[in-house]
Amino acid sequence: MNKQKLLCFFLSLCLSSPLWAGKGKSSGDNLPQGRPFQIIQEEITQLTQRMEGVESAITQINSDIAGLSSRVSDNTDAIEELINSDAALRADLDGLAQQYQADYDDVQARIAALQSDVDGLRSDLAAARFDLEAQIENGDAGLLALITTLESELDNAMSSMQTLEGLQNDLAAQIAGLRLQADALSGRVDTLEGYHVTYPTACDTGTDPGTNSPWVVCEADENRAWISADNGGRYHAELICLELGYRTVGVWGGTCGSVCGFCQGPTSCENTGLTPEQRDTRSWNNYNGGTDALGPMIHRTVQWTCVQ
Repeated sequence: MNKQKLLCFFLSLCLSSPLWAGKGKSSGDNLPQGRPFQIIQEEITQLTQRMEGVESAITQINSDIAGLSSRVSDNTDAIEELINSDAALRADLDGLAQQYQADYDDVQARIAALQSDVDGLRSDLAAARFDLEAQIENGDAGLLALITTLESELDNAMSSMQTLEGLQNDLAAQIAGLRLQADALSGRVDTLEGYHVTYPTACDTGTDPGTNSPWVVCEADENRAWISADNGGRYHAELICLELGYRTVGVWGGTCGSVCGFCQGPTSCENTGLTPEQRDTRSWNNYNGGTDALGPMIHRTVQWTCVQ
């Protein structure tokens, strides 16, 4: 760099002398400050500036080279570290591969053993099946006869069970009715034990214990009571008689819509008409309302007597 500066200085010195400047057209042109000298001076200035730019670029290039050298050194270290890591990773992978291979070989051995066991079981099963088929063929007729007998006995048992279920339902209904009758009789017994018998009186009212149908007393004394449907309904007449303190039903009949009468217009417990004994008399055994758990019933517009 110093040699270049000395060369430029020497060149400038030579060109600035009158010998190199040449002669001009006038006396002023031959002076150092003449036009040729100015042109050369401008070129020298430009060359100097360009040299300074080149020197600056060279300095920047040298700086970049130094930076690149540092980065190359860092990259070299990183590459060496990666190479070392790759070697360790390869060693780990080799170890895992060996372990997996050992596990795989062990599983294969176990599968082979299981396959052998399965083959043995299949052979035993085939032999057992063959023996069973032979036994079935030998005892087929006996088995069919036994199955037929069992089916017949099962049918008989089912029929008997259905019969028993029907009887059970009937008994349950009868028991429920007997319990209500027992409750009514218990009330009578309690009354008799207390030596105080209370009988209903005319115009006493009540409802059927099973159907809630309304009734009214038309007449009553210690031996007989006349009960009428209060318009109509379904009545367990005998059970109502027991509740009122009487033994059973005497007779019963219709009212034709007349309470305490029979087709006589505006009758009532205070203005009675024909009694059941006087019109359309029927015995209790000829009830018309069917039966339920509480016993026989009569229904629609009816009336009846309770007797001891």
